[in-house]
Amino acid sequence: MKITDVLKSVDKNFTIGGIDYDPQTGEGELKMKKEVFEIKAKVVGLDEATEKVEKYIELLEKAKTLADELASVEFELVFGED
Repeated sequence: MKITDVLKSVDKNFTIGGIDYDPQTGEGELKMKKEVFEIKAKVVGLDEATEKVEKYIELLEKAKTLADELASVEFELVFGED
């Protein structure tokens, strides 16, 4: 006996494994359960990481300022003098 023969012998709709089966049409439709979960989480170390990023940005800004100042320096080359 095949599973299709068993399904054909059923006279009402039924659900098996999350699939709603209609023996009249021989069709099944997967019905997904929608569940809502509430998850509470605590992120450890976020404040410390934020402080480090802020310091890093500050250092990058200083480095750019110094690079701009160095780029604008004009050197004078003098030959033959001590």
